[in-house]
Order: sequence, then C-alpha cells, then structure tokens
Amino acid sequence: MLFFILVFAIGEDGKFITRFIGLLIPVLILFGFSFIGYSYLFSFVFQKSTTAFRFFPFLNLIFFYFVPLIPSIVDAEGILAQYIMPLISPFVAFSIFFNTEEVIGSDVGQTLAFNKLYVSYGCLAIQSLVYLFVNLTLESLRFSLKGTIQEQQLIQQYQQNYIQPQQPVQAIQQIPPNRSSF
Repeated sequence: MLFFILVFAIGEDGKFITRFIGLLIPVLILFGFSFIGYSYLFSFVFQKSTTAFRFFPFLNLIFFYFVPLIPSIVDAEGILAQYIMPLISPFVAFSIFFNTEEVIGSDVGQTLAFNKLYVSYGCLAIQSLVYLFVNLTLESLRFSLKGTIQEQQLIQQYQQNYIQPQQPVQAIQQIPPNRSSF
C-alpha cells in the first residue's frame, strides 16, 4: 500500500517506477518457479541436509553464477552468452533482466532491450518447466526403485520367518496321529 501512495505522491515522475515494477513482477514470479525446481533438483545430489547447507551456496555461486557469466564477459553479443547460458542457470537469466533494464531506462536501443527482456522471461519459463519435469521423473524413479527394494526385503523376511525348508521325514514325524474314536 505504501508503494502505491509513494507512486501517487511522485506524480509524473512515477511512470518509470510503475513501468519497472510492471516488468519486475513477472520476472520475480518466473525466477521463483525456476529456482524452486532448480534447488529441489539438488536434493538428489546430497544425502544429508547438513552437507547440502554447506556446499549448495558455494556450488551456486561458483558453478551456476560466475562460470556461466564468463561468456558474457568475453563476448557479450555471442549466442552462448545471450541464449545458452541463461537457459542453464536461473541466476544468469535473472541478471540478464537487470542488464536490459539499464538499456530500457535510456532511449537508445529500445527494441533490442525488449528482445533481451523476452529472452530473460523465456529462459526462466523454460527452466521452470524443464526443472519440473526432470524433478517429477527423478522422483518417480526414486520411489519406484525404493518400492521394489522394499518389496524384495519384505519377501525375503517372509521367506525367512514363515517358510523354512524341512526334511520330508521330519515333516511326516511332526504330523500328530489322528486319535479319534468312533
């Protein structure tokens, strides 16, 4: 509520703020969906949560933020930097959004800026869907494998506890004679 009061108080100067927020909200929603799937995908890598808490932030920072940004430093207009790396990491796609905002704020290259903006939106949307389907597939594999292992263990326990091989002579000797009288 305070945001809208502030924008109303600013008046004509508030157009940039409302335009920026209008562009920011969809990218935040898409980044949220993408990052949830991305971080859940790493739950298959770690066995213990304490290990994940220690290594996951460093893996994100080094391998999924700094390394994918290297092509944009070498050749910012290359296909690798503009289209492939944003598909790999949600952080890179999110940072592309803020790089385009610098261009959108000026009058130079408006069409190019909106094209890059749509690349950021598109990459985050594609990542969200891909991470969702990969997570669903891995979960179904994990539970189907876990189910077969548990079934095998139950069968083995049943065989050990209830089905014991006996010698035929011992089995016959254990049958009590029928002592019924007529």
